Amino acid sequence: PRRKKSQRILASAETSLFLLNLRFEALEVRQEGSFAHFLVQWKAECLFLNGTQRVRFLDRYFYDRQEFVRYDSDLGKHVAVTALGEATADKWNGDKQWMQYKKAEVDRFCRRSYEIGSYEAAKREERTIGRRSESW
Repeated sequence: PRRKKSQRILASAETSLFLLNLRFEALEVRQEGSFAHFLVQWKAECLFLNGTQRVRFLDRYFYDRQEFVRYDSDLGKHVAVTALGEATADKWNGDKQWMQYKKAEVDRFCRRSYEIGSYEAAKREERTIGRRSESW
């Protein structure tokens, strides 16, 4: 219970720092005008091949519905998808502690989730559609 709480706090702090960092980087990139509205999204994906033998973790970050940077566990680093993501990818890849945290996400997030969930489909009952034939 205590460990889960600390993980939630860490994830919350990670998200807050990310949003703050993104806002400052976006201010540096924009040239004129002001933000009327902007949208930031974060998506984590686990791709399983052969159960948990081969797991790929993608941590994707979006700004105004466009992905700008992602972490790919197969590459072991952040990759810029757009020009906005170049500074962020360089900064995150240069932080050794952050990179250790991201590399552990495959086990902490993906493999753990795979073990918790049950992915077996429920058994279906056979149903007869229409009238059943009756013997006279």
